[in-house]
Order: sequence, then C-alpha cells, then structure tokens
Amino acid sequence: MPIENVYKILKPGQLIKLLNGSVGVIVSVDFQFKPVWEKSKNDPCIYKALIDGSEVLLIRESFTLL
Repeated sequence: MPIENVYKILKPGQLIKLLNGSVGVIVSVDFQFKPVWEKSKNDPCIYKALIDGSEVLLIRESFTLL
C-alpha cells in the first residue's frame, strides 16, 4: 500500500528548513489551488518565506518544519 503525505497548513512565524539545509521563517501563506495542485499533490498553498535575507515562494514539499 503506498504511503501518502498529508500536510497541515502552516502559519506565519513558523521556522522551516529547506531541503538544501537553509533555515528560514514563513512570512505568509497564500491558498492557490489550481497553480499549486499541478506540482504539489497534497497541499494547495504557496508559502512566502524569508531565507537568508531573501523572500522566496515555496510549495510544501520543498521544506520541513523545525
């Protein structure tokens, strides 16, 4: 039986770690079902995060919660 990841929608202010090891904080969460659902199978949100002084847009599979 395949394993399915189900993600809880995160809130601004939570610390995250990217897959490359960089650490940052979530600034905002934007629900965008159609553009995100094609790339992310479980979480239809785009997360804006502050990482190393830059704001980046992320899907949930690109980081882990600290």
